[in-house]
Amino acid sequence: MEDGNAGNDAVSELITAIVEICSDVLQKSEIGANDNFTDLRIGAQRALRIVTLTNQWLGAQLTLRQFFLSRTPARLARALHEQGVHPPVGGTFTQRKSGDEDRRASGYWETFWDSTYRFSGFQQVGGFNTAGWYDKRALRAMPESHMREWVQSTVARLLSLNPRRIFEIGCGVGLIMSQMLEHCERYVGSDLSGEAVRRLRESLASNPQSDRIDVFRADARGAVNRMDRGYDLVLLNSVIQYFPDMEYLSEVLAGLMKGVESSGSIFIGDILNRDLHHAMHVTHVAEQFPGTAPVSQILKAVGQSLAGDTPLLVSPGELLRTVGQISPDWDCHALVRRGCEPTEMNRFRYDAVLSQARLCRAALGDPPSTVTWPRSHPFDSAEDVLSSMLHAHGGRMIIRSVPDARSYAAVELSRSLEAVPADATLAHARSGIASVMGMDPEMAWEVGHRLGYGVAVAPDRQPGYVNAAFWRGSGDWDAASLL
Repeated sequence: MEDGNAGNDAVSELITAIVEICSDVLQKSEIGANDNFTDLRIGAQRALRIVTLTNQWLGAQLTLRQFFLSRTPARLARALHEQGVHPPVGGTFTQRKSGDEDRRASGYWETFWDSTYRFSGFQQVGGFNTAGWYDKRALRAMPESHMREWVQSTVARLLSLNPRRIFEIGCGVGLIMSQMLEHCERYVGSDLSGEAVRRLRESLASNPQSDRIDVFRADARGAVNRMDRGYDLVLLNSVIQYFPDMEYLSEVLAGLMKGVESSGSIFIGDILNRDLHHAMHVTHVAEQFPGTAPVSQILKAVGQSLAGDTPLLVSPGELLRTVGQISPDWDCHALVRRGCEPTEMNRFRYDAVLSQARLCRAALGDPPSTVTWPRSHPFDSAEDVLSSMLHAHGGRMIIRSVPDARSYAAVELSRSLEAVPADATLAHARSGIASVMGMDPEMAWEVGHRLGYGVAVAPDRQPGYVNAAFWRGSGDWDAASLL
């Protein structure tokens, strides 16, 4: 049993924590325990941010409804205490640090990420700190299994490039860096958030490999200006969606091309695909409605969802054109993300590798066989279809226009909702989607590798489809050079 004094102390600390979060999000230094959220003019977007940070920092399961019903920090703290939520480990912040006021003039994303890391708690285990990675719809942390797969698949793709000297823009608190250090000679990381850099430096202080690491605070443009030459891998992973526009991205890439070795690569990871963005929102919205819901209601909710989500979106075609405009000597290879979990990252995002000389083997030997994915066949599974095609077409093969089992249905539902009458139901819109046997990209890698092929799967120009390349006896990057 908790005695009365201990309970009161816990509630007081929770009040302080909630006030600090509200102050940070609202950029107001004087918020009282009994100030009404309505009087503070906390709208839906700011409330969402407060709820997210509260859940991340305190391990709560606060909802938007509960937040607004509580009305004040004091009442919210008591409600959380009754639910078994404890004050933050390590205590709360008594005052903002000097210099925090400068954040207000530095841009929205700097403030956003400083707050994210500031209220990220102390959950780091072996460098695996996933602060900032949360499910925006469930308002809770991404499942650990999803995040571990995301990190492991990204690191595996990076290591396949055999880097020795790495320059990372947007390193955060070292989620990727921590997994790469033992494999490289030099690692330089930058991040927009001073709070992230401070925490990362603290965690690296006792690292025996700290002599090969340098970390500094800068935005992407500033990082490029401080970049010296001699890196064989430049990394921007899950970063460019926070850039203001394509012009800024083009400027950053042009600068990075000058600093990377001629045999090196620029890896742009976890890119939000413009071609699939609408379908992604349709998927998330449709999951919340019954089949009897009218299409007009679904489309209205999709519009609201899109209005609240304004990252930089880049389609594979746009990125290819941008790279070509910067320098015709550079190639751009887009690849769908690897992974089995049904996450937004796996279904609707992609990676890209920019290089001058690394992926140039496609011109060697006879041209590959180019076939299309069959619409009719005698097989019971996509795996059997693929195995049959590999056995039939020999050493090098490209399969075009393959329905992507991870995104095809989402794209088709998006189209169907626009095509049916507004008073039709969601179930009716779904019934109009043609049934096809698609290929899960991860299955392509699994089958290809098992049969001795290098494998690459890239987004097709038609949303919801992919192209897959196979090269017997070679690696995945050789296969990618075919696409």
